[in-house]
Amino acid sequence: MRGQRTANWFAMLWAGSVALGLVYLPAILLPVLAPSRTTFEQTAAGGLTQYTERTVGVLDGASPAEFLSVLLPLLVAIVPLLVSRSERWRRTTSAIGAALVGLYVLLGIMTVGLLFVPSVVALARAADRGTDSESPAVT
Repeated sequence: MRGQRTANWFAMLWAGSVALGLVYLPAILLPVLAPSRTTFEQTAAGGLTQYTERTVGVLDGASPAEFLSVLLPLLVAIVPLLVSRSERWRRTTSAIGAALVGLYVLLGIMTVGLLFVPSVVALARAADRGTDSESPAVT
């Protein structure tokens, strides 16, 4: 039981860390790695035209749907922690969560999906019955 709860917490923390990293890290690193540049060009009339090249981060033009798509594995991983203390419901929600985040990984495999694989593994581990004392012995 304790290992399952730890696996649920790990899945939630991993998904949250990856989601926050995907949202905020580009906004922090892009201005440092690719700062904006200002250039001036002379127009035909003899005046100057100013052009500013600026790197756009994730936070600049993202819609709420894009944020939700990155935070979806985190929201799914939180559910097993919020259900009642009943072990059966926690295992059920962990199994459903592992399936949903696994589907997210498959759909996003070419972009950010693989970053959430540890959450899938942790949710699957939390859903596994294992060798508890409640399990009937196999002879």
